[in-house]
Amino acid sequence: MDYEDLLEKGARAYEEKRDLDLALGFLEKAAELNHEDHRQYMIAGFIYQQEGKLEHAFRLFKMALKHNPRSSLAWMRMAECLFDLKEYEKALRVIRKAVELEPSNPKYLDLEGRILLMMDRFDEALETYRIALDKSPDSVEALVGAAWALMMVERPEEALSLNRKANSLSPENVEVEEQYRSLTSKS
Repeated sequence: MDYEDLLEKGARAYEEKRDLDLALGFLEKAAELNHEDHRQYMIAGFIYQQEGKLEHAFRLFKMALKHNPRSSLAWMRMAECLFDLKEYEKALRVIRKAVELEPSNPKYLDLEGRILLMMDRFDEALETYRIALDKSPDSVEALVGAAWALMMVERPEEALSLNRKANSLSPENVEVEEQYRSLTSKS
């Protein structure tokens, strides 16, 4: 089995069977063949992140960056781990590296906005979501995030308008529905 096969089998073992040990076994064999490629660390990091083992996932994403420092995805995944660990200052520094590498990625901007919201930096969050919506006007995540930021700066009419647009794009989205109830209960 070659390196590419091992990577694929590792990813599939987790994705299809949720077999952590089998997946990591394939990835360890892949590492023996090529320890310089960042993808094995990314896949293993993602698996650990899904399992809630955030510190371990963070270390694997960091190892991936040693082999490919321009991987915006690795920076974003590290920021997600830090966000989930409630280390918002660090998460903000890390996600900004991902945004610097890929400034048009709405998912990266959404994460930056969520981090800023958790830090009570509502005006900055609003600006981040404005940039995200300029680049991707139909991003439900950015619409919801911007609506939360608008609620926090006491601009409920604008928040409700963005929520309605998010609802028209994704009527089954639970977060949009919860946000709508929150917005309308304050009116």
